[in-house]
Amino acid sequence: MIGDGGSIVSDLCVQIIKLKLKKLLLVEMDEYALYSSHSQLERIWDILDNLNVVHMLPLLAPVQDKDRML
Repeated sequence: MIGDGGSIVSDLCVQIIKLKLKKLLLVEMDEYALYSSHSQLERIWDILDNLNVVHMLPLLAPVQDKDRML
């Protein structure tokens, strides 16, 4: 998810977690917003279903940085 620091995108991430994906990449340029979203999603994930592991990867970067997006 790009710009995951916002409340709308955080809500979307919760819905995506419910799809039981294997990996969720959280991309944000603001370090605190990235930390907050990642922490919140980990807590929600523990409540929803801790048996089905989703690897959430927080990435502090602008989406324009093509090398980091690969």
